[in-house]
Amino acid sequence: MLNEKSRSSEAMYRLMGRLHPSRGYRETIIAFKRFKAANPSAKARLVIDSFSEDSSIKGVKRVRLRDDIDVVLWNPLREVKSGLISPADVLSEVAKKYVQSSYVLLPYTWYQFIEPPLTLLEALATGSFVVASDIVAPFVNNGIVYEVKRRSIIEDLTKTFEYLYEIYDSDYYRSTRAKAYEYALRNFSPEVSERVLGEVLG
Repeated sequence: MLNEKSRSSEAMYRLMGRLHPSRGYRETIIAFKRFKAANPSAKARLVIDSFSEDSSIKGVKRVRLRDDIDVVLWNPLREVKSGLISPADVLSEVAKKYVQSSYVLLPYTWYQFIEPPLTLLEALATGSFVVASDIVAPFVNNGIVYEVKRRSIIEDLTKTFEYLYEIYDSDYYRSTRAKAYEYALRNFSPEVSERVLGEVLG
């Protein structure tokens, strides 16, 4: 159980990426439910935030699985092709999602590419506190990404949710976010997201 503490704002855990089994969203939901079952007073919310390829989606579709778990679906390709928004608007919205999150979750259960996922680059570039599985975290090997093990991902995530809740807004939490941003400034070109997003949006 968590140590009771007064807190005015809730901790938001946000999983970014497409709704594909390899992204670990199912395991994340199970782990979060276990965490909240053991700590019902915890002020914490899980948001599964996904670009969707469903052409029927107009604007942003929000599905509330329960009071503390939301799934957000957005089809930016449709929006851009319709002329409703620009690629720059999409980048701005994506950056805002990262900045507003307490933690960004990248619990990949499978990943085969030699380049890091765009979500990892974006999260670090916005100074996010990143939690990633051991197939993604090694792309950043300086300790600024909190790592969970794929072989026991539900158990690891359940414990991680509790630990992250305990350290939320601590000096360590704030310094980790600052280090993520500094790492991105040193290692990533500012054009990375724009180039990749441009390829996706055509």
